[in-house]
Amino acid sequence: MLNPDHAHRRNGALLALLLAGCAPLEWQKAGTAEEDIIRDQTRCTAESRNQAMLQRAPLRVPQVIVDPQGRAIAVKPASADTERFALEQDLIRRCMQDLGYSLQHKPSSP
Repeated sequence: MLNPDHAHRRNGALLALLLAGCAPLEWQKAGTAEEDIIRDQTRCTAESRNQAMLQRAPLRVPQVIVDPQGRAIAVKPASADTERFALEQDLIRRCMQDLGYSLQHKPSSP
């Protein structure tokens, strides 16, 4: 049987890890002023949105996967909007990284 105090500490540690994974992220680049980061992010977002809108949506057919029991399951494809959003986010990430930024956990304020 687990010691209740040990279980409480373990659950607290798990909660801390989960919350850390949900911490807000922000683009950072050493020596860059906040207004420059905002300008670059705004530009990358606008360019990426335009690029994603121009992309032709692929033919969306159900995908067949095999579950752990070996049964074939047809999975409904994502909507065109979902695919476009995912593409836009990927393009933003690439644009910002090309400008030298990295996505970091936002420092917590005291």
